[in-house]
Amino acid sequence: MATTSSSNVRHNPIQWSLRVITGLTADTEPSIVLKVDTPAKYIFNIPEGTNRACTQKRFPVSKTKAAFLTRLHPEQLGGFPGVVMTLADMNTRDLTVCGSPGLTHYLASTRFYSRRTELGVNVNEYKPPDQVTAGDATSSSAPPPPIYQDENIVVHSIPLYPSAAVEDDLSFNSPSSSIKRKRSSSATPPPSPKRRSTETSPASHQADLSPPPPIASKSLSQEDADHLHRQQMLHLMFRPPASSVVSAAPVDDMQLDKATDPDPQSFLKVPSDLKHLWNQRLPKFHGTPQTLAYFVVGPATRGKFDAKRAKELGVAGAMCGKLTKGETVTTPSGNVVTPDMCLGPSIPPPAFLFIHAPDPSYIDSVLSQAESGRFLPSTYGSTVQLHAIIHRVGPGVLEDERYRQWMSSFDPAVNHMVSSESYSPNSITYSSSARMQLELSYLDNEIFKLPHHSDTPLASLSSLPGLPPKTAILAQDTEISMHPRLDPCPASIVPPDDFKATLDAIKAGSYVHPLEDAYKLAREDAQRSAPTNSSQSGGQDVTITTLGTGSAMPSKYRNVSATLIQIPNYGNILLDAGEGTWGQLARQFGPPSDDGDDASGVTRILRDLNGVPAMLKATLGLDSIEAVDVEHRVQCFGLVVRHKDGWSVVYSGDTMPCDRLVEAGQDATVLIHEATMADDQADLAFVKAHSTAGQAIDIGRRMNAKNILLTHFSQRYPKMPEIQAPDVADEALLPSSHEPRAPVAIAFDCAALKLGSLWKMEKYMGAMAKTFEKEPNEEEVEELPAQTEALTTSPTPTKSKKNKKDKRSTANAA
Repeated sequence: MATTSSSNVRHNPIQWSLRVITGLTADTEPSIVLKVDTPAKYIFNIPEGTNRACTQKRFPVSKTKAAFLTRLHPEQLGGFPGVVMTLADMNTRDLTVCGSPGLTHYLASTRFYSRRTELGVNVNEYKPPDQVTAGDATSSSAPPPPIYQDENIVVHSIPLYPSAAVEDDLSFNSPSSSIKRKRSSSATPPPSPKRRSTETSPASHQADLSPPPPIASKSLSQEDADHLHRQQMLHLMFRPPASSVVSAAPVDDMQLDKATDPDPQSFLKVPSDLKHLWNQRLPKFHGTPQTLAYFVVGPATRGKFDAKRAKELGVAGAMCGKLTKGETVTTPSGNVVTPDMCLGPSIPPPAFLFIHAPDPSYIDSVLSQAESGRFLPSTYGSTVQLHAIIHRVGPGVLEDERYRQWMSSFDPAVNHMVSSESYSPNSITYSSSARMQLELSYLDNEIFKLPHHSDTPLASLSSLPGLPPKTAILAQDTEISMHPRLDPCPASIVPPDDFKATLDAIKAGSYVHPLEDAYKLAREDAQRSAPTNSSQSGGQDVTITTLGTGSAMPSKYRNVSATLIQIPNYGNILLDAGEGTWGQLARQFGPPSDDGDDASGVTRILRDLNGVPAMLKATLGLDSIEAVDVEHRVQCFGLVVRHKDGWSVVYSGDTMPCDRLVEAGQDATVLIHEATMADDQADLAFVKAHSTAGQAIDIGRRMNAKNILLTHFSQRYPKMPEIQAPDVADEALLPSSHEPRAPVAIAFDCAALKLGSLWKMEKYMGAMAKTFEKEPNEEEVEELPAQTEALTTSPTPTKSKKNKKDKRSTANAA
């Protein structure tokens, strides 16, 4: 068995703890941060919404040194690109990412939007024992080398496989593994290479979907050549971390030195001779389904200094401090005093285990690894003390008696924190946004609806027999102190949950809305301004739900861009689907009953792209669907949808003012246009190829749109964006012969707006502004550098003749 060496003892004691950022709910998966007071952070799983949850909880991702992924699945890493961009914008220098084989492939597949050349990224993929390099070899009685180690923690990875996949992996990768299973003639055959591939075609006009040509090399197998291709993408995406040494071969072969441009805008540029490789589809990745469990060991802490004993040995003054730092001293009388002569026994290193079993087919692997001792603290040090186990388990795992028996095999003092669909409540994650919806529902409960949630799980852990005594649900904002070792408790610093407090007051009948009078006046004003039936066109019951109304980064009140159009009796259209869109849908309409059925339609559509336009027109009752090439730093498309019932919707996408959109969208029923910047930031909007609110309104006027809905607001305006266009504030400025101007509305997350009542939103703006005014002031968002924008091969927008005309119209709008 391995033992704890003196190098693992911290002479300066540190405090470290686990903080549950997100639990298992309709819109989040568990994400846990290990925080050390050095300071340093380590994050375990980065699901969608991690960035936003950290903002909500005032627990920034800064100081993150490493990320550990239990599974290469969107549920565990969907938020990774957003966190990478945030860390780069925070000037984080290096990040280590650990996970299963295929992690390099996944990171390379995000190259079109995650590239940040100022961030150093080191990828540690799990290696089966037979693939460990000679220098890292260990005896059969010791665990494999850790997947990560620094001055604070040592992290060991333990692979878990579904039953059928264990045999496939053992037969090809790790015959010497400690997992002992007999081969079965009736075993499920391994997935075909086609099914195993995790590559998704990049959503970019620049992507070449043709398969990459084989890399000719006498010394490389095709598998190694494919891995080299992926590594080359990482060299173009990120700066090599300071601690890594890049082999010369890929750098020489691909001339990667050209990618290390000191220009601060270099993330926008791909060397011209490498563009073809960059845009080329990645080679398929063939891997075995698996999850990784992580056994994390902290440092031992020095014992208490015995001042009386030190005095007896002749130690005085500064020598005491040296002894506490682990140094040997010599007294004036010549006595040599070592630290152990004056210090009490070291405090044993605490540890925790994070285990992920998506379904019961993983239980055999868990038990096999347990039999081999991989979950025993003594495997990782004679004095290691296991303090907590985090169980992310899928349906049917906890119900299996074998798994509960394994849980009970640990010391009764170990804390078991369980995250499971059946036993975790669907609590609200983003309480500020939810409370805003709750308050605004008093203004109009048809537009603003209470998000779906429940603090009561489907079943209680108490219904399961044989669980260890210290078993509890892994709830968000739980803190587990590792040193000093304390039982789990609510985190000490958490913003108040105003949503729950407000809801409790409503249920108790004691809640009085502070803006009840202002809301009443706004409703009355809207009623007086209701259009006549003769002025309304078709499609009055078509609903536009603005699921996300922010731009590049989420905030407390606004998620990133996503818009849903619901066409009664026909179907739905989803315009953009930024990170967290699935969760927004689940909060708005309730969790789905079957994930597979909901996703299968999308899969079928993607398999037959050629038939999509005709199929959509027939299914949705559309006369036409037109994509419009708009003006942005990467190629983006707007959309013009015209229905056979006479209504139409124009969606701008990310763009600066664009004449092509004006021409294509003439006489639209509603224009949904981005308004990233305030009107006083027209120059910045031009640099970033976005639009100001005034420019978006001007586009709507020129288009003769009947309604204008502004969305995609910068994080600079987390509450009410600023609109200074004079004709919005004062309709008297319009000539008397002019047709009534189009109503202008500001979109908010999860607002459900029917085309027939979209005009109400403009009348509600004043009351809504007062709602945000009473919100506590947050620190102003710092100006994010240009790196927040997506990757482009051209740092400035194309300046065509039409663009010049757009610029003139911009000046007029401003």
